[in-house]
Amino acid sequence: MAGVKSAGNGALMKLSPVIIPHLVEQSKKLWSDAVVTTYLIYNDRLAISSAVAFTSIFWELMKINHPPEPEWWLEEYLKVGRELEGDKSNYSMRFGEYKGYRGPAWYFIEKVLTEALKEKWSLRKLDEKAGSGAYLLETIPMVLYSLMLYADKPFEALVESVSNSKDCDTIGAIVGSIIGALHGVKAFPSHLLDPILNGKLMPLQFLRLIVKAEEYLINQKNSGAPIVIDRETVLAVKDVF
Repeated sequence: MAGVKSAGNGALMKLSPVIIPHLVEQSKKLWSDAVVTTYLIYNDRLAISSAVAFTSIFWELMKINHPPEPEWWLEEYLKVGRELEGDKSNYSMRFGEYKGYRGPAWYFIEKVLTEALKEKWSLRKLDEKAGSGAYLLETIPMVLYSLMLYADKPFEALVESVSNSKDCDTIGAIVGSIIGALHGVKAFPSHLLDPILNGKLMPLQFLRLIVKAEEYLINQKNSGAPIVIDRETVLAVKDVF
């Protein structure tokens, strides 16, 4: 089935390769690619708006050499996600302390993560209060909070996000792809990398493409070349809905 009406997290897990063809030459087609890639799986406003928001996060991470402040992750998500999702969407929590909430997903994400950061919750406490299943209203807070807590510790970010979530494979994959965009392949221990780099899990041709992409990113960072994502670009994506 394709284009189903569902706010599942499957499309978000498959999002990271979308950015690769656009690394050499920036264009607004990146955003339409993010939308179309998601739409092929889920025809849902939260699925599409979150895909574009996370694409923006990926792109912003290409420009920095250090982990951002914890608040940055939520601010970056809301900057795009709120704009695209709008104020009239209606998503509901399934269980936990927030069961009964109905309204925009971005508002719930902002509310729960602001409280979590203020009260210094653990990932386990976030899971107990808001869940961490395959529903995006649970997945997005868990992913963002994992990064808010552990973006400066790549391996710990993977371990903690997987250990404290229910849909651990998908959430771990999303966190891992973002951590990789931030720190690069060298941030991960060899026992995780070796099965991939020796060609046992991925075709070597794909791995060579990854190496070229990382070389490009390093050159961009060293040269200080700007990669700009402005409000006009974000608003242009609305036309796809």
